[in-house]
This record gives sequence, C-alpha cells and structure tokens, in this order.
Amino acid sequence: MTMAWRCGLGLWLGLSLCASPAWAAKKKAAPATMESRVARPGSYVWQPERSPSGAVLVVVSLPEQRAHIYRGGKRIGLTTVSTGSAGRDTPAGHFEILQKRVIHHSNLYDDAPMPFMQRLTWDGIALHAGAVPGYPASHGCIRLPRKLAEQLYAITEVGTRVIVADEFEYAEVTHPGNAAPVDAVTGAYIFPDAPPPPPPAQPPSQRVTVMGDGRIVLGEAGDAASTPASPNPATSPRGTSPTSAGYQPFSTPAIDPAKQLPPPTRP
Repeated sequence: MTMAWRCGLGLWLGLSLCASPAWAAKKKAAPATMESRVARPGSYVWQPERSPSGAVLVVVSLPEQRAHIYRGGKRIGLTTVSTGSAGRDTPAGHFEILQKRVIHHSNLYDDAPMPFMQRLTWDGIALHAGAVPGYPASHGCIRLPRKLAEQLYAITEVGTRVIVADEFEYAEVTHPGNAAPVDAVTGAYIFPDAPPPPPPAQPPSQRVTVMGDGRIVLGEAGDAASTPASPNPATSPRGTSPTSAGYQPFSTPAIDPAKQLPPPTRP
C-alpha cells in the first residue's frame, strides 16, 4: 500500500467520522433572550405582538440603564436608556404620565429638543427621544432611542404608570423579567415574593347599653367612658337622687319565685 493511498484512506475516514451525526451532533444555539439582544448602547427590542392589548406599564431600572415595557402583564419591549448624570439624577419612584407632546422643547435647557416627550413631573422630568451613549448623561430625563420612543409614545396615554427603580426605591423591580412586577392598573406589587396587601379597615365594634329609663347609649366596645356611671351620693349635689337623675328604682317582685312552694300533688 503506497503512502499516497494510505493518506487518502485516512482522510476519507476522518471526513466520514466528522460528517456522521452519531459522532458529531450539531450544537443547538441557545434561544436569544431580550437581555442578550439589548447589550449595545442605543439597542432595543420591540415585540408588540406578544401582547396586543391591555394596560401599559413602563419600568425604568437605573442600575441597568434599561426600560422594560409591559402590556397586559407581558413584556413587549426592552431598551437601553440614558438617565440623569451625577448631580442631576433621575428621581426614583412611582409616576404617571402627566402630558404628551410629539414636538417639545425644553423650557430649562436652551430650548433643547425633546421629541415624543412624555412628562413625569412638572419640574422637568420626562421620557423622550435622545442620545443614549450607554451611561447616565441627561439632565434628569430618561432618554430613549428615537424609534423606540416613537413606538412607546403610540401605545401610552396620560395616566400610564411609570416605575423608576433603584437600590432604594422599588429595589425589588430593578431587574424585572418577562412578567410585569407591578400591576399596571393599581400599582400594587404582583411578583411572587410581594408582601401581602394590608387587611381592609374594619369599622369599630359598638356596644349598645340600655339604661334603666329606656335610653339607648352607643359606644365602642371596651370604652368605659361611653356608659354613664351611677351617681355617687357623696359627690352628687344636694337634693338629687338616683330617681331624680333619671334612673328608675328597682322594685322587688311581690312574690319571690325562689320561696314559692311547689303545688301539692294529688294522691
């Protein structure tokens, strides 16, 4: 067997083994998540078909520099953002959209353009399209990629809830997932470890006291002051008595039932 023939046979066997699925099964790629697709500054994912209807909720995570957009309790969008720089921090908390304008210019910062503006506070904090460099760089507003800002603007309305979370405010939702962590209508936590809501307030229980003169006195249970005390002869003014104070005297029955004899029995 010549050297050339041996090399050819070895090459053929090697290629056969590599091509065989039993020896070299193809590695399946892991499905891409929204987080993996939103890594570069200015990137975003927009999938409104995942939940065509329902109340809209926006959760802005300051540590992540991302905004999670939910509709009907499902995440339909994830985008990078740029929030307030040091000294001009974006405030964390629970907000509602107060005003919307497609074309708006800042009243505070040199008439700067703020396309697709959605106001969160009356002192200048808003969602709007702007530069998203990958770090906090705004004067306090939440900048969005322009196309995403336009798409978000189209599905929100005045009153839409916006949660801005950091390690101090709404810390539990700084890394939300595909399911909305806050109810878009009530604003209550809905994630699995959420604290239970406080029990509804119960009306105070009342005690009804029927006085000897037929008067009915209402008071809270355990409230000794709600029941008039019996007059104290030592402190009552002269000339007053329980009867004159409105209390009826107690009269013993003419025949004491305890002393009645049983009727005689017939033989």
